[in-house]
Amino acid sequence: IWVINNPNPINSSVVLQFTDFELETHGNCQYDFLEIRAGGDLNSFYLTRLCGADNPPTIAVPTNQVWLQFVSDFSIVHPGFSLTYSFSACGGILDGTSGVISSPNYPNNY
Repeated sequence: IWVINNPNPINSSVVLQFTDFELETHGNCQYDFLEIRAGGDLNSFYLTRLCGADNPPTIAVPTNQVWLQFVSDFSIVHPGFSLTYSFSACGGILDGTSGVISSPNYPNNY
């Protein structure tokens, strides 16, 4: 289990980007999976359960914590997954003579 704490949760999202993903494939993702929740524990809002060999899309979660749990039954094994996380601001007070403003996760879907 991992919990990512967003250091500046106001107008900011936790962004998960998968660099590699290969888990056991099953229609309901019941054997090997990565579960993601918006919050800091198992009782937090359920977002998704991932399995299979396709890299998931980038996930942006507008919350102060993201909870991730990897589960495996160890009967069929695969290399697993790797992801990076970052924090993306949306809105706020901007200073300076110029800058760039983008919707969250641009140019991918927000």
